[in-house]
Amino acid sequence: MTASDIATIVISLISLVVSVLVAYLTLIQRFIGKIWASQAIVLTRLDGVPSFGLGCFVENQGAKPGYLEDMRLSVKHVQSGTSYFFYPLLTRNDYSIFENYTTKDWYPFSGFYLLAKDKLSKYILFKPLNDHFNALTGTYKVGLEVKWRNNENWQQIAHNMDIEINPDIANQWNNPEAPSYQVFSNKILGGRI
Repeated sequence: MTASDIATIVISLISLVVSVLVAYLTLIQRFIGKIWASQAIVLTRLDGVPSFGLGCFVENQGAKPGYLEDMRLSVKHVQSGTSYFFYPLLTRNDYSIFENYTTKDWYPFSGFYLLAKDKLSKYILFKPLNDHFNALTGTYKVGLEVKWRNNENWQQIAHNMDIEINPDIANQWNNPEAPSYQVFSNKILGGRI
């Protein structure tokens, strides 16, 4: 066996490995759902109830389609130890706190279907479970949790957001006539100092 024969065999093996890897990544690889949330949260109201608005970025890194079935925000008021769950109600592709939207500008949340290598950017309004929530001053820990189809458990997204609510913001958030207000997580604000 000559050096040229060995080189031909090595190149053939490398080509075979690359072909198998490409076939796996483009045809066989299972659904791999990922989600990220903005570190800016909008304090708004739905039906007069203080609610959250959050920009979310969803991606399927796999070759098979999949479905984001449900989402929720777990919200804990640090000073009182009270915990709440906020569930998605409405969604749209973009959002501005300076616009006045009507109901027809939104779509009901019904999950997100993701094709292979698909990406979505959505703005979602979350309303408290049973409409029981009154904004208090202090620190809120906000965590995003998701449930993918065929998975019964909620998946906690790694990055939690801590936001500070002062008395003026709490009063504005509780006031059904006040405009929406955007706050940033302490992580973002800490980097600005």
